[in-house]
Amino acid sequence: RRKPNYKIRNVPSEWKSHIYVSREAQMIYVFEGTEIIRSMPCITGLKGTSSETHQGLFYLILKEPDKYFKLGGHSDYWMMYNYYGEGFHDANWQRKEWFTPTGYEKHGSHGCVNMMDEPHGSDDASWLYAYITFDMPIIVN
Repeated sequence: RRKPNYKIRNVPSEWKSHIYVSREAQMIYVFEGTEIIRSMPCITGLKGTSSETHQGLFYLILKEPDKYFKLGGHSDYWMMYNYYGEGFHDANWQRKEWFTPTGYEKHGSHGCVNMMDEPHGSDDASWLYAYITFDMPIIVN
């Protein structure tokens, strides 16, 4: 698995757990304290366009199962974390082989963090949906 280019020493000590999304590595890292407990490949917003995933510190706003998107598509696990309308979700329309560090250059999303799940032989999105809480910091870089 790809390692995060991330300085864990900058994380406030009161954060018991947090999520770090690396747009460069196209990975999601889930931390408990300073330990990575899970790392998952992802596809973020289409590189070089207005659909690039926004960077910043966010918190979960909404968790919704069985979400239908305005632009088409369906998700079993929708986790919105900013008011740009971006969030984590399963994306069965993305091919497994596109979940690479360069996959978002041609197959990027409209800004969301696309995740693998059952159709890809994975449980990443369902696992995160069960794990994530509304007070958990989400860093997108």
